Amino acid sequence: MGYLKYKKTNGLVGTIPTENVIQVRDDGGSGELIIQYNTGYKVSIYDTLNSMRQEDVDATINGINILNGTSGSSMDLVLSKLIDQVDVTKEN
Repeated sequence: MGYLKYKKTNGLVGTIPTENVIQVRDDGGSGELIIQYNTGYKVSIYDTLNSMRQEDVDATINGINILNGTSGSSMDLVLSKLIDQVDVTKEN
């Protein structure tokens, strides 16, 4: 499994798994970047201004495509802003 690494506003680095991703999208106005997995989990990513945009979606999809099928690899995900909050939820 590959991982995307992202920079957080507190100076730390977080990771996002790239395996079993079925959808990456923005939430159409809330500034939330959403990654959905075929396992039923959803990762919601927010920057400090809630301003995630299509370029961030495209960068995430590109990173997932590059890391597809890798084992233990990671790649820096460059987004338009630093990440302030990441929520993981289980969908029904």
